[in-house]
Amino acid sequence: MTQGKNIGLLVLLILLFVALLYTCEYSKLLSQIRVDTYAYPTSLHKDLLSNTLENIKTTALETDIDQLILDLPSDRYYNSDNGYKSSIYIEEYLKNLTNNIESKPVRELFRTALFHHEWKQPSVILRVGQFPQSIVLGCHVDSINFKSTHNAPGVDDNLSGVVVVLQTVKHLTKLLESGMNLKNTIEFHFYAAEEVGSAGSTEVFQNYRLEEREIVAMLQQDMTGFIQKSLDQGEDEHFGLIRDYQSPTLSSFIKLIIEEYCHIPVLETECGKVCSDHISALMYGYPSVYVLESKVELSNPYIHSIHDTVEKIDFNHMREHLRMTIAFVVELAITPIKRTEVVEKISFRYIDLIILMTVHHTRRFVYLVIVFAAIMCTLYIISDDMAKSTNNASSTPLGIDPVDEKYDEMLLNELRQSLMRQPITAPTMAVGFMGGVVLPLLITNAIAQRPANALSQGANGK
Repeated sequence: MTQGKNIGLLVLLILLFVALLYTCEYSKLLSQIRVDTYAYPTSLHKDLLSNTLENIKTTALETDIDQLILDLPSDRYYNSDNGYKSSIYIEEYLKNLTNNIESKPVRELFRTALFHHEWKQPSVILRVGQFPQSIVLGCHVDSINFKSTHNAPGVDDNLSGVVVVLQTVKHLTKLLESGMNLKNTIEFHFYAAEEVGSAGSTEVFQNYRLEEREIVAMLQQDMTGFIQKSLDQGEDEHFGLIRDYQSPTLSSFIKLIIEEYCHIPVLETECGKVCSDHISALMYGYPSVYVLESKVELSNPYIHSIHDTVEKIDFNHMREHLRMTIAFVVELAITPIKRTEVVEKISFRYIDLIILMTVHHTRRFVYLVIVFAAIMCTLYIISDDMAKSTNNASSTPLGIDPVDEKYDEMLLNELRQSLMRQPITAPTMAVGFMGGVVLPLLITNAIAQRPANALSQGANGK
């Protein structure tokens, strides 16, 4: 009777674990996510963009970044008054910029809106045009200092990205005033709360998917101005293209853009974990890529500290990012884009689920660990009871020495007692904790036969 109760308890605990896990939006990371695919342009409009790109001035980039440093608070933490003020400043900046457009038809194309979250800092979205398909150029406004919520200047991470996006808006305005016509909507996103697991962009793209919005492509600009580490290690100046979280088809297109419009090469690199807002688009099936200042291992080591300052910014490198972003949004905005049947899928890593759940669903994560520990304890009790029951019910079989059987049982008892006498230390607690987190994920994915590594299957055969 007791055994039956234990089995019933085990079933209930397993059901509770599954319910806790699969009612969280991040449970989708346990399965492959299919990403929308499109046929991107292969023939580019270099004549249209040549004058614009050649007239980009580094002084304009310097002026903008100096102005933001002067006007914005010394930190832009997502759940603080300063974080709120920073996003409101960006909203007002965009409104002033677009309200001063002389051409009324062009001015009416621009609409600025706040996307509010449960924390203080909102995201800011600027839309240009009202077509069914949209291209997104993203960056994040918030900053963080891992030692404090104060003194987080975040110049490279990510005022440099913000300035690249703002300058893209300014150059797009001039192109539209000169008569360029759009065929797709362009959206400029300034996300809140990127530094705490891309929380702001996650809510934006979750909302977009619920509203069935069609996002043709998303490019993230996060850290665009530091190259000194590359130069110190003998590497030529370059872009870094994240390959472990990306749409292969869109990656091929951004490589074409860089090859045709920029003066430096692009090298593939890996984050190893969720690392910027493009992952939010991928999570909801939208094609997305992230191009940063260099390979990850050569990127700015001063971020998330008081030392992420303007003195470390290379504005010539930021100009290359700006050439890329202008070409990216214009080429996709003036060209009709069609869906394709190419299959692209991405699988997130277990560590991604752990990071996102601990940051955004801490209580649920703790419950999962507790329930999993209870499952393990119940399994041990059931197996122990079954072993005792078998020993009591069975007699010594022919051909087996009862002395050997008793000796084996004595060794087993000594092993159990030895384990029980082991002191509980920090390492053993850490191992136990991670076991309670990782093992259920492994079990769940093993049952579902899901791959553990990031995987993309697309037009390039990867």
